[in-house]
Amino acid sequence: MSAPFVPALDTFAGGQMTDLPAFTSPTLDGTELFEIVSGFPSPTTAANAVNYSVTSLQLAIAIATLSEAQVVIAQGQNTTALTAYPVPVNVTRVYVNKATPEPTYVKFGNANAQLADVLVKDIAGTSDGAGNGIFTTVTADTIVNPTITVPYGGFFFRPVKSLNIWTLGIS
Repeated sequence: MSAPFVPALDTFAGGQMTDLPAFTSPTLDGTELFEIVSGFPSPTTAANAVNYSVTSLQLAIAIATLSEAQVVIAQGQNTTALTAYPVPVNVTRVYVNKATPEPTYVKFGNANAQLADVLVKDIAGTSDGAGNGIFTTVTADTIVNPTITVPYGGFFFRPVKSLNIWTLGIS
């Protein structure tokens, strides 16, 4: 929903361009209303501004959708520790899709930078215990470099940002 900007209303207490009061609650329940003032072309001025309203739940869904991505690792890719796939902070799904068995390496960074849980999964069923698994470079729940060695296996790597550690879950 949007409403045209009214220039006479651009002098609310505190200098903001909307008439919503300051949000002071320590928690969110998803129904809180945020107003976003936008103008096109930039910069936003009293002549071209438009107010958009969105609930905190709608905003959270939009941000999560924009920030999460997936990657598929194919045959011949990331086959050594030196060529490990470095998981970017916005990637939440790493799928390994290899037609024939070969090792795959996935490298994790700091947990405190990651945006969400990361699923690493063999979607081709070619992981095995004979050196053709998915090797990760991380310590999670005191397990150093958890490895996926079963066909179609996978793990969730869950960041605990405040402690900069990873925990492990089964997919």
